[in-house]
Amino acid sequence: MTEPRRVYLRAIRPTNLQELVDLMSVDDVWRNFDFVAAPRMDTGYRLALAMKHWGGCYIHTTDDDRVVGVIILEGDGRKITDTAEVDIAITDPSVRGQGLSLQALWCLFDDWLLGEKVARFHAWVDASNGASQGMIKAMRIPVIGDGTRRMSDGRVLEGVYIEMDKAQWQRVRDELGTKLKIPETPYVMA
Repeated sequence: MTEPRRVYLRAIRPTNLQELVDLMSVDDVWRNFDFVAAPRMDTGYRLALAMKHWGGCYIHTTDDDRVVGVIILEGDGRKITDTAEVDIAITDPSVRGQGLSLQALWCLFDDWLLGEKVARFHAWVDASNGASQGMIKAMRIPVIGDGTRRMSDGRVLEGVYIEMDKAQWQRVRDELGTKLKIPETPYVMA
């Protein structure tokens, strides 16, 4: 039996920002992140990243070291401190549906919540995104409300608001770690 594909995370830095611009340039990716247009390399992105207004990680597969996705973290408009909004995308269509976003989110929660880089994560998730809804259920991420969001292209979408803090994550991790076959210490690269 073949081992399931595994992932590791690598931090987005000003020196590797062009990779993000390239990944996000695909129409379905930047639109799902609700960007007004495809991102382009400019000093504003670099400066905001350097000042920690936002951050994130590239999602790599361990078997072939390819970048297959991205996690974007946003602070409260100033800096990522106590709480961060999280957005995740598997940008490579050839590996979608393999549970890689679940593994990546697991790694992120371990690194950022258990490592006390933030106290909590929150997100709004499109109700029509079956993969994300499945991940919320599989990882027992608490839904704290529902509501609509007006996207930058004018669409109004139904969705749910979710939130995870350190204590909740520790409970979920202890309950689900072996069931979901996540390594005891997922690999997160600085």
